[in-house]
Amino acid sequence: MGPFSRLRVIDLSPHRVGAQISQLFADFGADVIQVEPPGGAEIRQHAAYPFWARGKRSIVLDIHDDADRATLRDLVRHADVFIETHQPGVLDGIGLGYDALSELNPRLVYTSVTGWGRESPYRDVPGYEGAVMAKLGVFHTFRRMSPHAAPPFVNVPFASFPASQV
Repeated sequence: MGPFSRLRVIDLSPHRVGAQISQLFADFGADVIQVEPPGGAEIRQHAAYPFWARGKRSIVLDIHDDADRATLRDLVRHADVFIETHQPGVLDGIGLGYDALSELNPRLVYTSVTGWGRESPYRDVPGYEGAVMAKLGVFHTFRRMSPHAAPPFVNVPFASFPASQV
């Protein structure tokens, strides 16, 4: 039992940021359903996956399949929060964007986290950790830590963690 024990959360994010967001909901008692693609989410390959997945249920759905999209819509009808981390427009194109899902469930809190935002000139650039940190200047900041001329690659997720906490 926890303060979110009456909430149902649908996590359609295939990456760590969404997993961290839904992990927080699960830790506070929400019923979290992680939607994974056929073959499982790529984050299952990370050593931290058991940490990110704790307290969640999982379902495998192919969002490009009509029947599986219908199943996802049924889940959304009874959800409180929907989390997604796809590039802008991807889910709109298959009927799973904010407009379509809020019509099914007007009280749904639709959470969309992108690397660059929906209005940015970079909106269509994949927002993976290394690209976001490069744009933020993180590698340049750490350049004095390396004896090499090129900036070092910093593999601490300085971009993902704060993105999941906003």
